[in-house]
Amino acid sequence: MHASGLCGVFGQVLGGSLLHDFYKLLKHCRTVETDDVLRLHVQLACDEIDIFMKEFLFPAPTMTKRIHVLDPLDVD
Repeated sequence: MHASGLCGVFGQVLGGSLLHDFYKLLKHCRTVETDDVLRLHVQLACDEIDIFMKEFLFPAPTMTKRIHVLDPLDVD
């Protein structure tokens, strides 16, 4: 899932500081929790935040080239 998914909306709503706190909480739950299903969901959430942050901090470069054709000069 890309940043346009739930994490993109989540990041826009929470902002940077709360997203960081939430990410730290998820990492803590991943290490402490014993339920495998919950750990899987926490890992998936962490992965989605990682993808969002990578796309936000390092956007893909857009290689575009514009060619403009000028009108010919009227030389009489």
